[in-house]
Amino acid sequence: MDQGICLQGAVPVRATPLHRTEMVSQLLFGELFQILEADGEWIRIRMEWDGYEGWILAVQAHSLDQDTYLKLVNDDTPVVSEPVQFLKNETSGWRIPLVAGSSLPGMTGNHMNIGNEVFSLEGVEPKRAPVFSGTAASREEIQKSLVTTALSFEQAPYCWGGRSILGIDCSGLTQITFKMNGIRIKRDASQQAFEGTIVPLISEAEPADLLFFDNDEGKITHVGMLLDPARIIHSSGRVRIDPVDHYGIFNRETSRYSYKLRMIRRMF
Repeated sequence: MDQGICLQGAVPVRATPLHRTEMVSQLLFGELFQILEADGEWIRIRMEWDGYEGWILAVQAHSLDQDTYLKLVNDDTPVVSEPVQFLKNETSGWRIPLVAGSSLPGMTGNHMNIGNEVFSLEGVEPKRAPVFSGTAASREEIQKSLVTTALSFEQAPYCWGGRSILGIDCSGLTQITFKMNGIRIKRDASQQAFEGTIVPLISEAEPADLLFFDNDEGKITHVGMLLDPARIIHSSGRVRIDPVDHYGIFNRETSRYSYKLRMIRRMF
């Protein structure tokens, strides 16, 4: 099985190998993947971070040999923490715009090498995630970091399948927020709803807990992150902050509940 890495800013991942099929996710710079099959100019990939599968154009992939791939997989990989930051390819001279949450595998200081490519990051050094030691103080530190990270996406536009500040969906927001803090969670809300541990009551919920919402058929269709006992941040039209209680999310603009609460889960 071949391996690869994304060396572009944000690559659309599609449901089928067609230009006009819907985007189901995005592959950000530095994210690793395995190549499962090829179909003409398209390849089907499985993302290393979360196991998500989809199709990208083959020209958007950069192949890696197995030794390099395994080394990058096992690296302590920092991520871009600024909304947008530039990476210069010293080999070609190109400047690549990176969005928050992009991976920088093998980076030391502001420099990294991938194969024969040499890169330097402009601006602040990349963020390394806080380490959870199991103590209450450590948990509180990560909770605060998660809240700060989520708030940095406020007002970003909604985009189905999006995982960037330029366009992001509800589960993309929660996944990227947790990724930027070194915590792996799945891609879709329906998958995230089976991770972590259950929190029985909203009165027992803590900042950074994820709240899941269902439709009339009982299917999980939405997720957001708790900021405090009465507020949630989520992507619905845009990344926004709304009141939340045991019924669900209350939209002040329409004066009604927009999402019905199904469950609460703690991810670390």
